[in-house]
Amino acid sequence: MKKSFITVGLVALFIVSFGQKVDLDKFNFTFEYRDLPLLPQKPEYNTFSVKTNTNSAVRDNYSDTGIEELVNIQGWKRVSGVNGHLIVSVSLDDLIIASSNVTERVDIQKDKDGKETGRKYYYKVDAVYSWQGRAAVRDFKGAEIGNTSLGSSTTKTWSSSEYSTRKEAADYFNNNRTEIKGGLIRGEVNAALSALSRWLSDNYGYSVRKEPEILWILDAKKHPETAAQKENWLVFKAAVATVTADNLPDETIEKFKTVIAYFDGIPARFATEDKNDKKMRYASYYNKAKIYLYLDLPELAIKEAESLIANVYDDGDGKRLKKEAEALVKLFEKNNKISRHFSIDLSAAAAPVGN
Repeated sequence: MKKSFITVGLVALFIVSFGQKVDLDKFNFTFEYRDLPLLPQKPEYNTFSVKTNTNSAVRDNYSDTGIEELVNIQGWKRVSGVNGHLIVSVSLDDLIIASSNVTERVDIQKDKDGKETGRKYYYKVDAVYSWQGRAAVRDFKGAEIGNTSLGSSTTKTWSSSEYSTRKEAADYFNNNRTEIKGGLIRGEVNAALSALSRWLSDNYGYSVRKEPEILWILDAKKHPETAAQKENWLVFKAAVATVTADNLPDETIEKFKTVIAYFDGIPARFATEDKNDKKMRYASYYNKAKIYLYLDLPELAIKEAESLIANVYDDGDGKRLKKEAEALVKLFEKNNKISRHFSIDLSAAAAPVGN
């Protein structure tokens, strides 16, 4: 009887030490910040203008300023009639329809035994086309800044709706060729200028980002740490909701530090090589690395990422976070910035004088 009591006690001790199951769940939120340009320009540069060189078929599908208004650089002010600090020259070629053919589709109808009972024929037009353009950026002094291609050198295929006769399909295309081509032009140009705006903003602008993010939070009902983890999650969740691209409030920073302080204590209390302890440390290092990135403190995030790697539980996340933090260090250095949260006031932005 006494031996059984000792055995039960040892089993209980084992459960307390090693048996607390660790279930980590993704707790989702959105984090907002202002991206920094890959190719920052002079601090006094804050306006841009657009010059267009377009084929007449392209111009016919837009108003006088329609193409210009589709080009944007986030964090910069567009000016018209004069040169901005940056000048974006956009060249748009004609859309070329290389060929058009009526194609046939056969719908074979069968009975329940699989025997053919009839056929229906459908016809549509397939038109092969191509479209390209280019964009170049220089400053108002004439210095070349960058360039990019628009559209694609490969061909694409447009298809009409299906018709019951070959003649109907051919007539539809021939009678509506101008409208069809106009629709293709608008689709290609709109997509290309949207991509151009992203390229310009990535390289020179200050895009507002809203990224879906996660923290790893303990969600095991019987684990003694679950209540504390969820309490800190609620503190973090309320704080991160106050962050905008324009501002990282001091009160939010203090709440983030409170959550970091809680996770700081986890590794010492869950220090064994047991898998469950490793999972607890993994969540601690991961969450701290992410929060330091949110605080624009990439050097501290690197330290947590290195601890995550050394923990040898999903060390791929540690390598990824370290790479992300190192890239942010370089981006801060390149932009001479220490934060991704700041307001941009363009109310007084004006084109450079004397151009």
